[in-house]
Amino acid sequence: MDLEFTNGNYYLADIIEMAVIAEESGNVFHMYVRIHYSIPKRVQGLTKINDRTLNNLGCSFTDVVIAMIDFIHSEQLDSNTDPVIVSHGGYYNDFPILLANCMKHGFSDYGILKDCLFVDSVDLFKDAGYKRPGLDNLCREFKMKREFHSALEDARILKHIVSDRRSELYDHPYTYTFKDIVTCLNWKLPIPIERIYDLARKCLSYGELDSILFECIKKKTALSKKQYFKVAYYYFIDRYIFCK
Repeated sequence: MDLEFTNGNYYLADIIEMAVIAEESGNVFHMYVRIHYSIPKRVQGLTKINDRTLNNLGCSFTDVVIAMIDFIHSEQLDSNTDPVIVSHGGYYNDFPILLANCMKHGFSDYGILKDCLFVDSVDLFKDAGYKRPGLDNLCREFKMKREFHSALEDARILKHIVSDRRSELYDHPYTYTFKDIVTCLNWKLPIPIERIYDLARKCLSYGELDSILFECIKKKTALSKKQYFKVAYYYFIDRYIFCK
């Protein structure tokens, strides 16, 4: 699995591209996700995805995540083992950001995702002795090209470089459950996403929400002073879309 998103912060990240490739069949799931604001220029430069791409090809997040869950389920119909989802840097990025987006969109019907095991392939390569296991470095090691960030191409690259480590995916000490990912995300969030939306609906301005959030996070370190202002503005504006 690989995702592309607008921001690395769990509160502010919106997924814009999602790709999953089945290890055995080679079947591919790939979709773009519409967002309600322009993609940051930095992200456009990294991913080569622009607003026109999302407007023409993108679907709502809910439709995309339902389709992804259905894809994973269909690939597991003839298997007696739990699905294993592998993502490079997934424990701190793709997996919690996927859940954070589900929370922002009020989506809680996780289906087969609750039965999945999650592997961060960075851990696999660290254990194998790679001191710099970033995807760019691994591409050079395996003589593969990676010209820009793309969920689909990165998923293909990942499938190729972990194909000879398949047995390690089931017995790896850094294999996480769905509950582990939820715990990680909740630990990282000073205040739950649903709670911010609840507060945003009661506030008359993002400045009012900003003040409330500041009081909530005084003793926490997951948000900097600049970030909580951005979060307040984002969720105050976004509350109308979430309410729909």
